Amino acid sequence: MSQRLSGLLVGLFQTVTQLQEQTLPFGIKLLGVCLCLFLLSGWYGEVLLSYGRQVIFLALAKG
Repeated sequence: MSQRLSGLLVGLFQTVTQLQEQTLPFGIKLLGVCLCLFLLSGWYGEVLLSYGRQVIFLALAKG
């Protein structure tokens, strides 16, 4: 989602300013992805910990 939005904004910016640099869209998309990963890292960490606990619990229950 963030890639599409940043791509749209970069395309609009390039059209308005007539700037046709090819590395500009890549850099902004990369920055957007990094920002999303940073913002969601806490939630994702909790999901991974919960999953790991469930796997260990099931492994111990069967063993």
